[in-house]
Amino acid sequence: MKHLPSMKQLQYLIALADTKHFARAAKRCFVTQSTLSAGIRDLESVLGMAVAERTNRRVLSPERTNHLTNNSRGTLMPAQTLLMATRRSVFCSAAQIRYTSLSSSK
Repeated sequence: MKHLPSMKQLQYLIALADTKHFARAAKRCFVTQSTLSAGIRDLESVLGMAVAERTNRRVLSPERTNHLTNNSRGTLMPAQTLLMATRRSVFCSAAQIRYTSLSSSK
């Protein structure tokens, strides 16, 4: 079974497609440019195709990459929603526990 792209690699791809620049994409992802570049290379290895045409000044996305980028957005959306819901749930539970503890001590 082939490896699947990681969510981090898909985030890198989206940032690169949006900014068309490795340094700006890395900044958006809060990583170094070399980390982002390595992640994109790993993604290209998993996919067996280039996802970006590199030039001296900018990054060009091949037409076939647009479909991949759009699918990546759709893949990451439920994961981001799940993360936000979990954080909200944990925050609400912690607040309720704290409130209950304070009420009980009176």
